[in-house]
Amino acid sequence: SLGALNDELMTKIANMATPLLPSFKPQEVANLVWAFAVSKRAEPQLMEAVTRCITENLEALSSQCLSTFAWSFAKLGSKDPELCACLSDGATRRMRYFNPRELSKMLWGLATMKHRSDQFLDA
Repeated sequence: SLGALNDELMTKIANMATPLLPSFKPQEVANLVWAFAVSKRAEPQLMEAVTRCITENLEALSSQCLSTFAWSFAKLGSKDPELCACLSDGATRRMRYFNPRELSKMLWGLATMKHRSDQFLDA
């Protein structure tokens, strides 16, 4: 069935992309995570590697990337407190660059992951 084919394809993509993530641009990583979130596929090895990319490259992430990561990880059911803290810290530093859509995705993502940051909310 198409569902089984999709599962197999997404697993293959995750396996192929994981070791290549360090060579991806931030927006490419965000797009990849978004695709997995829309497909409702949380491939643990890939998501762990993406989390490392986020924490190691936080300063390079745009408001669009941050909000896409927050939305995507929330859709995948993540509740990783370190990831949430990292995303909210990055968003707090770039608050002036967020447009309304990105801000709403960021807020929804953090709220869905049960993360509260007074510093982010005060920004």
